[in-house]
Amino acid sequence: MEGFHPYYDAECTRGVFENNETCTAERVFYCRLVGGTRHQHDLQESVFDLGSEVLIYPERSNSFDPHALLVCSQDGKSAFRAGYLPKELAASLAPLIRPGDGGQGVVIQTVAKDGVRTGLRIVGSVGRAMTIQSVDS
Repeated sequence: MEGFHPYYDAECTRGVFENNETCTAERVFYCRLVGGTRHQHDLQESVFDLGSEVLIYPERSNSFDPHALLVCSQDGKSAFRAGYLPKELAASLAPLIRPGDGGQGVVIQTVAKDGVRTGLRIVGSVGRAMTIQSVDS
């Protein structure tokens, strides 16, 4: 795995910890994506490299999960799919998303096996503006 660790503060003293069931702060989450194996080809695209911005949209046509939240690229040319937010987290976030709206996120960790990207971890938000900034050590 390679990537960054998120912090609540610019001094990097209050870490944000992965939680696949609920928000880490109001309308803010840090989680691993699920279902990436179904989108293995898309995961290899540079739009999912570290630091890339992603979009989160309800996938209302998903017969497996009525609250499914799809994570896709923010590339304007084509929409690549990375996977989904975990089911428990999606269930708590879906009611916060207004019709026609979505969420945003940033790829902060990538997981690979034998040089092939197999998963992502993102920090994101729904219904709340989020700013990402680099902190020099």
